[in-house]
Amino acid sequence: MHQQLKFIVLLLIIIPFKGFAQEEEVFIVEKKQGKRIVLSAKNTTNDSINIFLLVHAEGFRRSSSAPIIKNTPPNSTTYMTTLIEIEDTPSSYRYDLYLNAEKEPLVIDSEKKINDISSIIKDRIVLFVTKDCDKCIVLENLLKNNRVTFKAFDIYQDEALYKQFKKFVQKDPTQTITFKLPLIWNKSYAVYGYDNLESILEELTN
Repeated sequence: MHQQLKFIVLLLIIIPFKGFAQEEEVFIVEKKQGKRIVLSAKNTTNDSINIFLLVHAEGFRRSSSAPIIKNTPPNSTTYMTTLIEIEDTPSSYRYDLYLNAEKEPLVIDSEKKINDISSIIKDRIVLFVTKDCDKCIVLENLLKNNRVTFKAFDIYQDEALYKQFKKFVQKDPTQTITFKLPLIWNKSYAVYGYDNLESILEELTN
């Protein structure tokens, strides 16, 4: 099971504990080094705390947005990730930090189904892509350059999520389904690939 899929399962488990994340206990330290931004977690408590960091990055390499799950020793600073800016591309980022309220290792059931796909995609632009799909890369870059907020999932790295999505859209009897990449969820309906960049951008931004 890949790390990004683990994040989705984990997020459903730990969101109720978000209020526990107090800045005086664990916080993120940011250090810029040229085009690199190093993020570390500083644990100021006397306990070992299991934490989860999700970085929402635009204008950085895709790997920058992968979720990170680590155990932070007491009174220590733990390296989390490095964001690397893409040349000549506007960049920005924000992050969500979650803590395990019980301060015990988070247990992830690798066989657990993602059965709340509707809440993941609701009112969002979501792309299902592959690394070797040229049209996927072109569309992702176009959306980034036009500052359109979206989330991209790799159909191989996020295979379970992709399967859930296919089941979800197949429930709609009014749509003819042709799974052509990039597979696009435009807030409330699916778009299967595209032929014209200008047309798809207009459709996704209206």
